[in-house]
Amino acid sequence: AVHLATAVGTPVVVAYEASTYEHCSRQWAPWKVAHQSVVKGEPGQTVDQLLVALEELVSPGGKRLSRATPGDLEGWSNQ
Repeated sequence: AVHLATAVGTPVVVAYEASTYEHCSRQWAPWKVAHQSVVKGEPGQTVDQLLVALEELVSPGGKRLSRATPGDLEGWSNQ
C-alpha cells in the first residue's frame, strides 16, 4: 500500500517494527512524498501514534483534523 500511495503522490504514514525501524525508516522510506514514520508498539499505542503522525502530516497550520474545514485545505499541497 505504501508503494502505491507513493506512486500516485499521496502523503503516507508508515509503521515499522522496533527491531528494524532504524534501517527501514532510512533505507525504505517513501520517496518524493510527504511522510511520517512511527515505531510499532502495543496496538492501542500504535494507533495513537499513527493518528498523531497523520495529523502532523496533513493538518493545515497544525490544526487537528477533527477541527479542520474544507476551506482549511484549500491550496494544500503534498509537494
